[in-house]
Amino acid sequence: MSTKNCIQRYSMVLLTVCLVLLVCPAAGHAQKALKPIKTALKEKKYSDAVKQIAELRKDSLYRNDEKLCEYAIEAQRGLNDAQNTKLYLKQPYDTAAFFNTTHQIIAEAVRLDSIEQAALDNEGTKPRQQRLVQDMLRTYFKNLNAGARYFYRQGKYAQAMPLLREAVGVMLSPLGERTLPSEQRSPALVSKQAALYLSAAYRTQCWDEVHRYEVQAMLDSGLRDHLLECLAFTAEARKDTAQYLHYLTQAWEDYPTRQPFFLRLTDYYLQQHDYARVLTLCDRQLEVDTLRTAAYVARCNALLNLRRFDEVVATAEQLQQCDTLCAEAYYYMGTADAALGAMVSLPKDARSAAYKQAHKKQQIYYRKAMESIEEYRRRMPDDKARWAPLLYQLYLWLNEGKKFEEVERLLQ
Repeated sequence: MSTKNCIQRYSMVLLTVCLVLLVCPAAGHAQKALKPIKTALKEKKYSDAVKQIAELRKDSLYRNDEKLCEYAIEAQRGLNDAQNTKLYLKQPYDTAAFFNTTHQIIAEAVRLDSIEQAALDNEGTKPRQQRLVQDMLRTYFKNLNAGARYFYRQGKYAQAMPLLREAVGVMLSPLGERTLPSEQRSPALVSKQAALYLSAAYRTQCWDEVHRYEVQAMLDSGLRDHLLECLAFTAEARKDTAQYLHYLTQAWEDYPTRQPFFLRLTDYYLQQHDYARVLTLCDRQLEVDTLRTAAYVARCNALLNLRRFDEVVATAEQLQQCDTLCAEAYYYMGTADAALGAMVSLPKDARSAAYKQAHKKQQIYYRKAMESIEEYRRRMPDDKARWAPLLYQLYLWLNEGKKFEEVERLLQ
């Protein structure tokens, strides 16, 4: 053998020895770190194993360790089986713990698959635990969806969210597509779980999460009106006026019989002093022939602000015919009549026939206004801020001494 070949062979042997020396301590350290977890699992101390796994994952060296995922799956299955056994034996069991461990089994399986897929993409290392991952999804995924719905129905929205997010994420992922049967990832199931997630995120004020599965959620026709409400109110909470109006308008157009949508839309434009827009909305709502009371009230409000007092009276009369119990009709009718009375022009000569005629006309307006506002007071005694100042002025104009003194004391 030539001297050159000897040197090359010696170099290769030396390199191999160096690699072994580098790898063995790391492998030995890993074995040592994992040993307490293996012991806990062997002794069926699954809760201890879960705690040790969580502690070990704080070290970045083990955060994406495949073996740790396998141990985590084993530990969570042990905890899940314990609750399942209690259920089978008709013993008291912890439903929340059963569903939460179900979630953790799926989450660990997804994590393991993600680690192996990354290794495949980066290093060409073939996945070793595909069978385990697939078995876990096929065995436990139904219970994951059931657990999500259980927490949601219980009103435990914060607890429902992680399960719902995991479920929708799996159904939309390549892993779910290649693992789950079609009925467990059907478009109807995806949209239902996504809708519950959107609703739960809104109810827990997790504004950033509300839109995560919005596209899928809006395909659920059964909850769509509720979801539009969630989206509109989320935009309002985030002070996003454009989105608030977008979702609210969409909600009202799609569900014109839902009063909150119409009321919030007209309230917004009233606050913006866009009274023409309010009148347009009211006209369209009246064409639908629903929510007539709300439409007439909003119309009265807009017309009053536009100082179209004759139309206010006419609309208030329509409101009375539509809803005899609505107190608002009396308020708007009285306010408009009082304004019409104040607009009557009185000639300068108080002794002239023209003055007497104008004064009589004015008094008729004021008395009609007084009767309407007094009726409003009877129906809405606690709304003193609206009726008291107006009655004070009307009693003064009509020279109603005793009534004037009573309202004056109330205002004081």
